[in-house]
Amino acid sequence: MRPIRLETVVILDEGCQIQGSKVCNMTVPSILDQFPSLQGCMCAWEEEPCTSLDVLTTQCHQKPVYDSAGSCTKQMTACIHDKVCNRYLVHLVQACDADPCNDTHCRRATQQFYGDMPRSVAEMLFMCECESWDQSCLLMKNTLHSGTCGDEIRACQEGVIRCLGDRHCRTLLKTFQSKCWNDEDSQCSDSDDRNHECISQMDPALILSADVECRMAFLATVGTALQHPCTCRGLYDEDLRQCNTLNELLHNRSHFRR
Repeated sequence: MRPIRLETVVILDEGCQIQGSKVCNMTVPSILDQFPSLQGCMCAWEEEPCTSLDVLTTQCHQKPVYDSAGSCTKQMTACIHDKVCNRYLVHLVQACDADPCNDTHCRRATQQFYGDMPRSVAEMLFMCECESWDQSCLLMKNTLHSGTCGDEIRACQEGVIRCLGDRHCRTLLKTFQSKCWNDEDSQCSDSDDRNHECISQMDPALILSADVECRMAFLATVGTALQHPCTCRGLYDEDLRQCNTLNELLHNRSHFRR
């Protein structure tokens, strides 16, 4: 097996030698700290070994395969093996894992990452899921989906309220509603486009998941307040019902499976 050249994070190349430990030490450890499941072998650096990625050494000759029903671990691994996806992933990780981290830069990097990907690849990365017990996978999912710095979690209503207060995000949300529900199934009129309670009345079971325009409208919400990690803990009664519905609409990818 040839060694692997690492550029910034991990980019497969013909040469199999790390060209400089400084670059490796600056970036690869941050990836490994976030995603322990990617840890494995050691790269060949005589005086100062740095941790490499076992998945790369075992699969560096294989063509990246994106699985439409894959976990975020599988999708992230495929992206790492994909030279183009990897290159854009570098910018996403650098922006959202910076210290200090700038939320605006992180959101923009996330939006650019998906905007630069082929539609089919972007969709599979954005639709990936994790088992609730798989912490490494959940960390990858957060990196791929949230577009946020740190681990702050808000009530789901707050994300929608913040979105409605931003003209661009409000437009994306309105498009999402119009593309993913039939007119007769929509609970919101044009006059309700600033009402988060109206949006929480939308039925996840009626999402037009087979419609390409619906899935793309959902993908367009990446990097906005709508995709910020949210929780319903501590809420009760009607607030809890609204929160659970919004969580289903915005964070349960199974509703968008074809």
